[in-house]
Amino acid sequence: MSSSSSGPDVKIHNVYLSNVEEEFARMRSFVEDYPFVAMDTEFPGVVATPLGTFRSKEDFNYQQVFCNVNMLKLIQVGFVLVNDKGELPPSGDVWQFNFNFSFNEDMFSQESVDMLRTAGIDFNALQNNGIPTHVFGELLTTSGLVTDPRITWLTFSSGYDFGYLLKSITLSDLPKEESQFFAYHRTLFPTSFDIKILLRTPNCVTAKLKGGLQEVADQLDVKRQGVRHQAGSDALLTAATFFKIKKQFFNDSWEQIAPMLCGHMFGLGSSLSLFQQSKLGEEHMPSGGQRKHTISNKTRKRPGKDLDQIHEDLKPEKAAKLVNQEVDYDLPGNGQFYCIECERHFVDEKTRQIHRKTKVHKNRVKTLKEVPYSIKEAEAAGGSGHFPHVTLKSRVPDHPEYLPKVEIE
Repeated sequence: MSSSSSGPDVKIHNVYLSNVEEEFARMRSFVEDYPFVAMDTEFPGVVATPLGTFRSKEDFNYQQVFCNVNMLKLIQVGFVLVNDKGELPPSGDVWQFNFNFSFNEDMFSQESVDMLRTAGIDFNALQNNGIPTHVFGELLTTSGLVTDPRITWLTFSSGYDFGYLLKSITLSDLPKEESQFFAYHRTLFPTSFDIKILLRTPNCVTAKLKGGLQEVADQLDVKRQGVRHQAGSDALLTAATFFKIKKQFFNDSWEQIAPMLCGHMFGLGSSLSLFQQSKLGEEHMPSGGQRKHTISNKTRKRPGKDLDQIHEDLKPEKAAKLVNQEVDYDLPGNGQFYCIECERHFVDEKTRQIHRKTKVHKNRVKTLKEVPYSIKEAEAAGGSGHFPHVTLKSRVPDHPEYLPKVEIE
């Protein structure tokens, strides 16, 4: 998508059951000339956190995706088709698919639906004219967008996004095993790139791009068109941000780097250790040879706690405060009180400030300054991008008046 003022005017198509076949047909007509598909989903929050002992952080992340995607329903999916220069079709079409959703029948988190209603999503229209999942899945399967390696999918922290798309296509729950989930993903979306993975590469680490999609776009001076937390606008911003990163950081090396980035989803699989020992990292080390990274035996062998034990250790009033805190979903980390250098979460600001004065935190900051190309620095630069646990409520208050900034059908 061209970010210049000479680009086409954006036209966001709000797609419901009454016009879904017509809009899919229109979208299919652009696939051949505009084979890059930026995608974003809006869903009713995260309502479950898995408990137990997990093999890795990625294992926990997938189990959380598994639980929540299987329990919840999609609310919106945004698709933006662009060419290899990031340009929209001359008509400026952007598609925003709206799904059938009912507060009386479907599970949701109060905080998330409050946010979506404030963003202008019409839940009455979703209940009366929303697209059933099986209808969307069938049309997506025959759209020419899936199973074709010539189609390139662009996302930002895409575990939940692809999870919901897979569920809509297969009309079944996500598989329990993460390896099977990736097998489905490789079959249906053989070429995909996650911006959060790009941020972990040595090319981007030194720029210290961090936070959610909006924060990264702001740091790159990429302008949003439309309303935040609507899937069409978010998909549009995803496309613009991807091509800005590609041009600014990978202009001469994309063909060599792309195969190593393709198919990874941030926080899942091996994404958190993707560049720890890869040749990609070695090739982009500064002159003077590869830096040697060491981890003390004390740190390496430190025993961890499973989530049950952590929960028991928290005092009841602190546990309640952690669960019920209000969270901006685009901020890095799992909650508001997060130390990005140490990747730790705290129940309140006072506890976080006490931590920041400790020797552990100061040593961590010093390490990041001394070893700027370490994988930990990449994680700090990229943020974590995970959703917090939130509580269930039963109703949603009315939202304020909504005035769109782009043309919406």
